[in-house]
Amino acid sequence: MNIQLRMSALDSRPITAERSHRLYFAIQPDGPAADRIAPLSAGLAARFARGARPVAISRLHVSLSFVGRDRGPPPAEMVGAARALASRVAMAPFLVSLDRVVSWKGRAGHRPLVLTGREGAEGVELLRRAIHRAQASAGPRFGVERAFAPHITLLWGDHDLAETPIAPVRWTVREFVLLHSGVGRQTVLGRWPLAD
Repeated sequence: MNIQLRMSALDSRPITAERSHRLYFAIQPDGPAADRIAPLSAGLAARFARGARPVAISRLHVSLSFVGRDRGPPPAEMVGAARALASRVAMAPFLVSLDRVVSWKGRAGHRPLVLTGREGAEGVELLRRAIHRAQASAGPRFGVERAFAPHITLLWGDHDLAETPIAPVRWTVREFVLLHSGVGRQTVLGRWPLAD
């Protein structure tokens, strides 16, 4: 089976505890933005979700496009194919501004509280589309395209916060990354700079 079809098959299977490894493209906040997000997360946890632990600064990201998921680390051929596709993406750096926090749906006691934005996140959508075009140009797509709302998960817990405006968290996106998440760890497997 070719690698694109294999990755599509992997992503379409139900998610289980055994399939906790994910491979996906993302952007990460720069240092100053992450430093602003950390106290915001802690404050929201203390105020709206007692007992919730904020996501570690090193794990903050905006997911762009899933490549696949499985019960173990991604195969080298899958990582290689994803890296090859990423090298086809061309886009200039852009400013992102996230200015709202809100609770999203989830199972009881394990709902995501996210940092999101509207007008300030257009560049994120453009980068996501550029990655999808690269995937499509390689033949059958990796995974399944899903509805998309640019966001950073700040914490998981029991909370019910309506969409609330905050002072914007801004940074210039200068690269995107390939992330592997599994068994409580997140590893960067590749970085691609954005250039004018």
